[in-house]
Amino acid sequence: MMFANVCKFCKQFHTCKTSHLLSLSTLKIFPKHIYMKAYCASHGTAIQVNLPVVSQNVPYHPIPIQQNIWQSLSTYFKGSRHLHTSSMHEMKFRKGPSMSNPDEEKRLTRQGYFKADVRNKDSFLIAIDVYKEQEKLLRGHVEFIQAALKSMEEFGVHKDLEVYKKLMDVFPKVKMIPQNIWQAEFDHYPIQQDCAVDLLHRMETFGVIPDAEMEDIILMVFGSNSHPMKKCRRMNYWMHKFANASPWPLPKPVPSEVLELAKLAVARMCSVDQASEITVFDTAEVKDAIDHTWIVSGQSIHQRELVNKQPENVPLKVEGPWKIFLREQSIDYFVLKADPLPSPQVEQMDKDDVSLIGLLLNPDCSLKADTAITIRPSVHEQKDGTILAICITGTSSRDSLLSWIRLLSLSNPRLEEGLPVIFLQASPTASDEIVPADHSSTSDEKKLEAGDMPTTDGQDASSGKNEDSNKYK
Repeated sequence: MMFANVCKFCKQFHTCKTSHLLSLSTLKIFPKHIYMKAYCASHGTAIQVNLPVVSQNVPYHPIPIQQNIWQSLSTYFKGSRHLHTSSMHEMKFRKGPSMSNPDEEKRLTRQGYFKADVRNKDSFLIAIDVYKEQEKLLRGHVEFIQAALKSMEEFGVHKDLEVYKKLMDVFPKVKMIPQNIWQAEFDHYPIQQDCAVDLLHRMETFGVIPDAEMEDIILMVFGSNSHPMKKCRRMNYWMHKFANASPWPLPKPVPSEVLELAKLAVARMCSVDQASEITVFDTAEVKDAIDHTWIVSGQSIHQRELVNKQPENVPLKVEGPWKIFLREQSIDYFVLKADPLPSPQVEQMDKDDVSLIGLLLNPDCSLKADTAITIRPSVHEQKDGTILAICITGTSSRDSLLSWIRLLSLSNPRLEEGLPVIFLQASPTASDEIVPADHSSTSDEKKLEAGDMPTTDGQDASSGKNEDSNKYK
């Protein structure tokens, strides 16, 4: 350490600091000097020392009072030749297990607040109140908020505005507000601001719109010229615009009952045709039905007309299951499709025929070269096929799909007349195989004796295709 003008009472201060026994009564560090008051037993006089320091920006640091002045200073500034005031430099030269990795211990401590057995909103709010009660100075509040954000989905509070406001209120007030333009420009308290922006980003991800109270909390914590305040104001502007912009609004929260979810999904998919009708069937009405479940079916008048136009020698196909997502919920659906219609034959025009030059040059005439006049296809006629109906069943089994086709035949006479239907199920589930108990064991034993592996209905073990050749007539 470098000192000057040591002491006017004791010229041999360097000898005193190593060999004399000093009784230290006062020790303070000021921005430009260190003030010490002690009693030297060897000289029998009091020592008052004003030591100028090398650094000019030294904040006040309380130092534990010890019997030896040099021991006090060397404990506080251990291993350094100059007077350092950085907290990182202090942690670097201090020894002890508690300062080896303080960030890791803080994270472990903060995570301990969210280890409750009962995980709900009440226990989450209690954890925040316990932290505020134990940490009066709000030490480690950044680590606590980061740990809380990771645990919100486990507690089911990731869409609760009250919980987000409670977390934002953990930040200390007033002290992080920029006092001048330079502090505002150079990110005053950047770690805390980034943590608050992460909290707001989590709200934006789950569609939680901040209110006026949240904006007031941010104003008290970071002020108006801060990144969290800018983020909050942008969210208030844009999220209100897009909150009701979806043409398929969903209730909040989305119903957890599968039947209600199926009605919403079929209504969304059938919204392309305003003439679509959504019907809920019960398979108990079908004779010889094995699966007793519900079926939500969607079909329009135009799709019934397309069914009536299908040729007899071309079978229809039931494809699926495919998934549709309604926010976090997903459900499987099936489609009754027909092969795509062939493109109309284009009549070749003789471009050298002088009699057609008037039609080709007339801008109001739709007759052009390599074109044909045909009926505009409907929205159900796509390039990969014609969609004739959509359904969601309670079990997604083949028996429920067979019951669906039988129920559709009541409003589609062509299906009743014998139009063939092929079932293509991409990933059959365990409930798809409904085999009598007395027949399952014998059939499997015969396959094993013949050297073949048992396969599910409609699956080829060698090719791996899930195509059922059974046709419903």
